[in-house]
Amino acid sequence: MAEGGKNLGQLLPLKLVLTIYAFLSGLVFGAIFTASLQALRFLVSNELGYGEGDDKMASMGHNSPCSALNDTYANNASAAANVEVQERTALLATVTSIVGNIPSAAVTILASARMDSDSANEKSIQLLPCVGVTLHMAIYIIIMQFTLSPWFALIPIFILGISGSFFLQFATMLKYLGKITDEQDRSSNLLLLAMFNFGAQGIAQIGIGYLIEGAGFTMTFTILFLICALTTVFVFLFLPNTESNASPTDGTDNDVGTTSRLPSLCTHTLAVFKDPDTGKWNSGLIVSALAMFLYSQISFYFLAILQIVALGEPFCWSPSLIGYFSAAKLIGVAIGMTLGTKILRTWFDDNGLIQIGFISMVISTVIPIYARTDAGLFLVVVFGAFRMIPGPILTANVSKMVKKNSMGSVFGVTMAIECLASLMGPTVFGTVYEATVEDNPHLVFRLMAGMTAIPSALILCLQCWECTSGAANYREGGDDTLLPSSSSNK
Repeated sequence: MAEGGKNLGQLLPLKLVLTIYAFLSGLVFGAIFTASLQALRFLVSNELGYGEGDDKMASMGHNSPCSALNDTYANNASAAANVEVQERTALLATVTSIVGNIPSAAVTILASARMDSDSANEKSIQLLPCVGVTLHMAIYIIIMQFTLSPWFALIPIFILGISGSFFLQFATMLKYLGKITDEQDRSSNLLLLAMFNFGAQGIAQIGIGYLIEGAGFTMTFTILFLICALTTVFVFLFLPNTESNASPTDGTDNDVGTTSRLPSLCTHTLAVFKDPDTGKWNSGLIVSALAMFLYSQISFYFLAILQIVALGEPFCWSPSLIGYFSAAKLIGVAIGMTLGTKILRTWFDDNGLIQIGFISMVISTVIPIYARTDAGLFLVVVFGAFRMIPGPILTANVSKMVKKNSMGSVFGVTMAIECLASLMGPTVFGTVYEATVEDNPHLVFRLMAGMTAIPSALILCLQCWECTSGAANYREGGDDTLLPSSSSNK
């Protein structure tokens, strides 16, 4: 069977396989993000006495204190109920983020470093997150079928975390992409891969709301389970093992190849932060990684907090409208990445595109402060189209500072940074929102807008330092050969 998988993996160009994998992964991630958050809110409302126990009631608004606006209860009672559900949902989102992302970051770093080994079983590493996501869906089916306590959601989240989650999935994709592309084209290729991923997330959002309304949460997670199982089979059959990471002629000694012990993996990972020629700490890489960490905190939690706000007063959106909104945001981001790759790149370099993304993020966080209508909140789609551009470009820039036999480690580090950021985002901003939602619900958006200036300043300082000192990133040596792909890959 393994041999059959290897032969099937040679039938399709590797870039096409990566594109399909990114699309399937985005399809699941986009759906699970919205479905899980709405499921948590449904379970919280039900536990607090605002629901009716049937997961299809979510489609009619009966599981939310927003429905009290149409009842005979006083508006202040409705507002108090809404705040209670908002606070509990935000708390659960924070706890689940901690439980899932801490093990996910550790597994992503170690598994990615292990992929740099010449003797690593890459197939098992590739399949690990796929199996974890599939089990996550299976357990959620049970939780929603029996309307269990929302705290039971910690079980599938933990399983997802110890499998590396979507972060390890994307780290494996990026390693392959780094192997088959030249560094000059890497930013564009990463943007295109991210474009397909975000586009798939947008497509998933279009139907997820109607699916929840029409079929309920149990059937929704069942369908997602089947898609995850299909993705697992696809990865097993079509994603091949890469060639040996150490070229016989490059004279390098890949120390991870001789042992898989934890100290060796940690040492290999830490070496990513050092200049490959001098052995000194690479300040440019460290500053870029810090900027990525700070910015990812904002960009990750911004999506979650927008959904929490839209589900509550004064908007009280239905699951289908949430789906349309999320789809519009993600498709807008995919369009923004396309424009950044094909058009804006003719006028701006990588650092310029990063700053455009930061400005787009600031505008996006300001809009919810003043939006009071549905149309006002939808302006985030237009002005936030470029807000996700910094992530892929910063990832590509970091990968240019290491040798190719460390591609697994460097992409594991970047994905772990995003994973930890997705943990810190809900922890920091979720705590702020939970503490201020009753008196000043828009404070968290003001805080996000202000904090975006920090990574922007870091990238600006790094750009000025490189210009004035003449410093240049390490460029890959000619001894490292590209992973063979297909004539159609170029």
